[in-house]
Amino acid sequence: MEDNEEITLAYSRFVSGQTDKLELPEKPKIICLCGSTRFKREYEWANKALTLLGIIILSVGMFGHADGDYPNDKTKAMLDELHLRKIDLSDAIVVINRDGYIGESTMREIEYAHRLDKAVYYYYGVDGKGAPIILLNHLKQST
Repeated sequence: MEDNEEITLAYSRFVSGQTDKLELPEKPKIICLCGSTRFKREYEWANKALTLLGIIILSVGMFGHADGDYPNDKTKAMLDELHLRKIDLSDAIVVINRDGYIGESTMREIEYAHRLDKAVYYYYGVDGKGAPIILLNHLKQST
């Protein structure tokens, strides 16, 4: 089964309420969440929803914008580099892009994922049943 088919099947089971049929894959996919740290609530929703689909989630270590806890420039550069290493470890990234917002750091992460030929998905929130709304057809840079 293709990677996208596994995620799509798990997603459809989640949406249809068939959570009793969700199983932890033998080798779970690893997804790195990317996006502005002002969207803390969306990160939490995506983390929960994707974890319930049996996916290992890598995420940001702090929410500078949402919490008003801004690191100094040296620490910010280190955190940005650390996040790229998380992308290295992942099978794909999910971009948290509330209202279509993608900032400079997030764009850099998307471009980095494309260079590594990683799948890029876009998270749009959850539906009325609490299921994640994700554009499942990944976009790859054309060659």
